[in-house]
Amino acid sequence: ASITAPKLAIILEFMPGGSLYRAIHRRRRNNLGPFPLLKSLWIAFGIEKWMTYLHSQYPVIIHRDLKSPNILLGTNVREVKITDFGLSRLRVQTYVNTGPGGTPEWMAPELLRQDPFEEQSDVYSFGVILWELMMCEKPWKDDHPMQIVFKVGSRGEKLETPPPNVCIPEVRDMIVKCF
Repeated sequence: ASITAPKLAIILEFMPGGSLYRAIHRRRRNNLGPFPLLKSLWIAFGIEKWMTYLHSQYPVIIHRDLKSPNILLGTNVREVKITDFGLSRLRVQTYVNTGPGGTPEWMAPELLRQDPFEEQSDVYSFGVILWELMMCEKPWKDDHPMQIVFKVGSRGEKLETPPPNVCIPEVRDMIVKCF
């Protein structure tokens, strides 16, 4: 890492699988459908492992921009990393309250409203990523970001739960609990 201004940089290892977003949507474009269930679960486990690490630090690290484009894949499904900590915050009090940031498709309602937030905001985003893994679609694909801010932030709307023929009950329940 270089922390000498103006040349700030972090060098990470190369992740040959690219972003989870690209991997999901490459499968969709090629009509391959979602990843096989076991692969999706390994990816979800990798994300959860990193979230648990961030949320167990003192002070707690809240990512605030957890989304499939910020999840990197290695050569196999057991190599998953979270990246892009530009909007991350440390929770030194019960809640954190800072300005806007993030991508509406994956943001928790409290972040969209710019209300105080805590690590559960990342859990909501994790639920959106699980939904994306199961549905092989971009969340809120037909909506403009401002529509998402209104629907999710003001009206409390959520993505539709994946149907039983697409998603096992345990993952469906986890998505609902994350939302």
